[in-house]
Amino acid sequence: LYDNTATKWTILPGPTLYTKTMFLQWAFSTSTAGDQADIAFLALSSGSVSSGTTPTAGLPWSAALSSAATSNGGGAIHTSKGNSGQIFTFSDGHISVDFLFFIPTLSDGTNTFATEFQITNSPTSTSITPNNTVGVRYTHGTNSGKFQVFSRDNAGSESTADSGTTVAANTMYYVRIELDKGKSDFRAYINGAYVGRVTGNMPNSVVCGTRAVMLKSVGTSARTLQMCAMSTRLILP
Repeated sequence: LYDNTATKWTILPGPTLYTKTMFLQWAFSTSTAGDQADIAFLALSSGSVSSGTTPTAGLPWSAALSSAATSNGGGAIHTSKGNSGQIFTFSDGHISVDFLFFIPTLSDGTNTFATEFQITNSPTSTSITPNNTVGVRYTHGTNSGKFQVFSRDNAGSESTADSGTTVAANTMYYVRIELDKGKSDFRAYINGAYVGRVTGNMPNSVVCGTRAVMLKSVGTSARTLQMCAMSTRLILP
């Protein structure tokens, strides 16, 4: 909804179809690919996207994006199942994406991995950060173990911002990322609070989709990103 007084777009709650919008929502129920309508699972190297993890107090059922017992494995959940995950174009409209997740064991020097939550030109990429991507990332050696907001352009150059949020193990996080139609302003929110923005090194106006991804780089102990839910909205002018 465009608020003419505040001169900004406002996200309306719920899955109701409003005029000139697209809305996709996923919550974990099964890792069987054929049961999924709008998203796809992607194993990276020798990693996997496994069946559901038993819920515990404060941590619901989730899909495990796992490195397995390898030094280079990982997994991703992306939109959509067709067209290489690309469902609209940067600069089509206001894009807003939500991720609900937790990380059981943090990255360290012995077992190093990265996680990212993205709007990207390459949802099916086997690399952690393709060019033409905006998102929020975590690994222990970047930004002192705090979530980092970033934008990467077509040449691979980045602008970043410190979210100020240090990642904790077995803690539920709700991350929302938003990119305006003019690609002038990329913003990030964690647990409902605004945490940072970048305005430089924006993606080209190329096709894109959304994804959550984890990828291991050091060590052979299995590590996971536990994904509970994800949603994508495109608000057209």
